[in-house]
Amino acid sequence: MAYRILNDCIYRAWQPGDCQETLNGLQKDIGEGKLRDKINYGLYQVAHTGRKVGGANPRESFQVYVPSYIPFFNEVDTKCNDITWNYWSWFNSEPKLKTELRKQLNDLTKSVNGEIKKAAGDLASMGVIFVEGLDDAYKKHRYCEPETTHDDGVMVDYDTWFWSPYAHFNTKSQGPGDPENPYDAADTFGRDERDQALLDFIFPGKNYTVADGPSAHGNRPPWEWEGADKYPTFEDLMRGIQAAAADGEVDAQAVPFNYLRSFHPKGVAYAEHARHLFAAMVDNRDEPSVPDNNEDGPKECQGNQVAGDCVQGHYPADLADFSGPQPPICGKWPDDKTPRLNADKTEAAVREYCHNLVEKKFVLKEDGAAPAPGIVPDAAENGGSLALAVVYFKGSCPTDKTAELDFGKLGEEGCFNYFYEMGPGRFCSMDKTWNNYDPEHTIFGGVIGYDCGMFSVSGQ
Repeated sequence: MAYRILNDCIYRAWQPGDCQETLNGLQKDIGEGKLRDKINYGLYQVAHTGRKVGGANPRESFQVYVPSYIPFFNEVDTKCNDITWNYWSWFNSEPKLKTELRKQLNDLTKSVNGEIKKAAGDLASMGVIFVEGLDDAYKKHRYCEPETTHDDGVMVDYDTWFWSPYAHFNTKSQGPGDPENPYDAADTFGRDERDQALLDFIFPGKNYTVADGPSAHGNRPPWEWEGADKYPTFEDLMRGIQAAAADGEVDAQAVPFNYLRSFHPKGVAYAEHARHLFAAMVDNRDEPSVPDNNEDGPKECQGNQVAGDCVQGHYPADLADFSGPQPPICGKWPDDKTPRLNADKTEAAVREYCHNLVEKKFVLKEDGAAPAPGIVPDAAENGGSLALAVVYFKGSCPTDKTAELDFGKLGEEGCFNYFYEMGPGRFCSMDKTWNNYDPEHTIFGGVIGYDCGMFSVSGQ
């Protein structure tokens, strides 16, 4: 979405869409809670993976610190009103970086930060912490600040803490005024030079030039020229640049890496990021725990139990309503005597079960009935069955007080994520380091609490 907004509203670089429609789409995702769900899923995966791989002792002490996005622009000063960052300004001089556009983009950035903060609050029990305060540090260091906005519109100064698409990348200098690495005027792309570098990358060997302009191509934009079809979208073009850079071809004439780097902080800014992050860690870390020196080797309960210890098979009885997502609780194998499950059959069963819930638009409510469990014979070891179930669990309801789960809105993929990718299907499983490992039966099941539901995967 970020690339799409930059393309449609600022760069107009490659197959651009309508700026306002794109911004409205993001606002709609925010209003409907879809963005928050995506952020929740991403942060949840990071927190789970960090706990799963170990390192933190105990595993539950692993934390995820999430800084806010910074509103990119001074939205008041008018110097930018006549400046465009359109990639092909010789073809189209719009859009201009007007105050209205800058304010709208800043406001959306703040709204996104609000969703990140809510998601971090949802996952506080998983050690996810939202880090605020960076906005103040960036004042006078954003794009379009009056002190660093000049007629050329390049905004490459050291005091602008975001990289400019006009800044060369093959220099240590962070711009005019860098106290450590003096800046040379040659370190700034001229507008034609910048555009030519991109043309050379997109159309290697074609000898297309900025000087020729669109008239040599039937007055069509570059994405309609011969040879442009290898990059169907702006995201494809950015991935192509990134892949070429990863291959070691980072040369000003080969890979216009400056396009990837723009709208990202410079090193001088990361010093402020580090200060805020370390301050947050000081506020949120307990004293170091004593290392566990038990060297007896893998135990059946190690590696997947992400909350409590192996004996814990249920959530706390005193869990408050609207506590947000709760981590998976895995069964204690082999002590609980339930048969392990086949991973392929479990995944297929979860997809079918979720398909039925979504198709029926089932709504899970506090006073309503739960859907019938899904039973799949011969999906567990020793001829046992797989059981899937979801019941109402108010303790896992979101902190915004949403009190029901609508599977029609959640969708099949969201349902699958709760049962499998984020839940017991993925995390309550074993690998070959476990005693009595059986590659045909690797899932031993458990539960996860999420969005007012308790999702259960178990053998019987």
